Amino acid sequence: MRFAIIFLFLAVITLGNALKCMRQHGKLKAPQDCGKDENRCLTHIKKTEVHKYCAKSSECKSTSFLALPTEKVTCCEKDMCNQ
Repeated sequence: MRFAIIFLFLAVITLGNALKCMRQHGKLKAPQDCGKDENRCLTHIKKTEVHKYCAKSSECKSTSFLALPTEKVTCCEKDMCNQ
């Protein structure tokens, strides 16, 4: 019984630590709870578009690498840091 209570407590703490990012495609914006492997908030600014969403650190690196010189890609690690 004690093990079950400890397990439940740890599960609640783990779920409570999920990163939150702003999600934006075009003019639509809303907060988003990130998945367990998504540990970055990514912002990708193109000429006429802005995209914001939860991402893995590897996606941040690949998106930055593949971005055109006129595009800006930033990643951050705190809740709602890409507002």
